[in-house]
Amino acid sequence: MRREDKASLFISLFSFFLVLRILTTGERLIGVIFPEISMDNLIRLEFSTAYIAAGVFAYFYRLVFPETLGKHSITFVFLALSPFIISLFFSVAEFSQLAIYYQVLLIFICIRIIFAILKAFKYGKTKSVLSLVGFIFIFLTVLNDTLYQNNIINTTNLIPFGFLGFILFQGYILSYGFTRAYSDIAKLKENLEISNGQLSNLKEGLEDLIVARTKELEESKINIQQLNEFARAINSTIRLEIILEKAYQYLKKDLNCDSLILFLIDEKKEMVVFHKGVFADHYDQEVEAKFREMNFELNPNAGIFYLVYKRNRSFSFSKVRERNLTKSNNTFVRLIGNRPGMNIPLASQGKVVGLLTLFKDNNEVPFTKQDLQLAGRTGEAIATSVTNSILIDNLNTERNIAEITKIQMED
Repeated sequence: MRREDKASLFISLFSFFLVLRILTTGERLIGVIFPEISMDNLIRLEFSTAYIAAGVFAYFYRLVFPETLGKHSITFVFLALSPFIISLFFSVAEFSQLAIYYQVLLIFICIRIIFAILKAFKYGKTKSVLSLVGFIFIFLTVLNDTLYQNNIINTTNLIPFGFLGFILFQGYILSYGFTRAYSDIAKLKENLEISNGQLSNLKEGLEDLIVARTKELEESKINIQQLNEFARAINSTIRLEIILEKAYQYLKKDLNCDSLILFLIDEKKEMVVFHKGVFADHYDQEVEAKFREMNFELNPNAGIFYLVYKRNRSFSFSKVRERNLTKSNNTFVRLIGNRPGMNIPLASQGKVVGLLTLFKDNNEVPFTKQDLQLAGRTGEAIATSVTNSILIDNLNTERNIAEITKIQMED
């Protein structure tokens, strides 16, 4: 059972004992209902309701203000009430003599509860004010009845009226708690509906994201498979012409390029040397012959080619302004046309061995970042084949020279 439910239970018990005490005092109406009860037992019942009600009343405030009315205080109240309850088993003359001590204890309990209520203000208890006002009714009437019964003042018994005021205030506090709980539930329901809506939107967004990521993964898988097939194809030959032709067919399908040109790096001569180009059918048949004259020095005058070589980083461009180009780059653009293109370094074992230049077949649509990445991965596969081809060509050249030298020596 929750603490709030226990508090409601104990205030109900307190009200029950209060009604029972009213029936056993004054005209003693309980004697009319149960005429067989003796006068001694009626008096015992009257005193027992007062003793038990005091303990129930104190424990009720322990449940309402647990931070300020501690367990030790309630234990002391129960221990202090125990002798009075035990005395009920003795004669009326004996236990009635303890009434004055009970009244002093009751005043002490009231003062302790008032102190607990005042102390609860610093904990921000919204019900502290109403509890204090309601309890003052009880305290004043208890104090009045104690003084009246001991012939100190000449008034009348007011405890029933004090408890009536207390119950009214306490009923308002309980109803306020239930109203606030209902309001909190309504707010929680509203927040839950908002959260559910956000979760639904998030779920839809996640589903779209998953679909998009799945599509990207499938595309990446296809690209990797195609790249692996391309790598196997170019590794099956050492002829650069065949390698370039296969690279052109592979890239043309995905990048819509209409030309692919290979430049080799001659570090000994510090030259960028045109090696081979693959061009679309609409190009002049003599365009490759014109490119063969495009060997240029490997220095800043080489412009874009030199920057790509030095940085070992791909570079894409849309239409260029000829006045911003170097002389060699201007000659290159005039031959191929002013259109979007990219320059890819062919690096093997950290060393740039060549440059691969591609141009778009559409003058208006430049290469995208994804196009640049795909061409870069293709360039990595081509670089290894180019390196192997160059090594084999060098070996063949050295072998031919050695054979010629041997023949000459034999002659």
